[in-house]
Amino acid sequence: MKKNLFLVGLLLFAISCASVERTAYITIGSISVTVDEGMQAWGQWVRDGKSKPEQEVVVRGAYETYQEAMRVTRKAVVAWKTSPVDKAPLDRAVSALSQSAGAVIGFIKSFFPPDKAATLKTP
Repeated sequence: MKKNLFLVGLLLFAISCASVERTAYITIGSISVTVDEGMQAWGQWVRDGKSKPEQEVVVRGAYETYQEAMRVTRKAVVAWKTSPVDKAPLDRAVSALSQSAGAVIGFIKSFFPPDKAATLKTP
């Protein structure tokens, strides 16, 4: 009986780990698509000569921060898979990723006219 309970507990633990990992990857993917779409729109805006150099610096800086947050989040997912004891570091990494993605899109939207800004998704 104790062996069966242990196996059931182990199975539930494994399922919850997979669920956390799956949710993290879905969240990362969704954020990534949103930022990629925003950056494509920004890139076209720049190519069309509609941006100012100081705006480009702001968006570039926000995007670099987002890229670093993405690296940290991916490492946090791997760390969770390796040792699923404390989910808090993963939660913090995903939160920071979401905030940095929001900053990228927020800056882009602030530089676009309202009708164009309204076409961008927010993470």
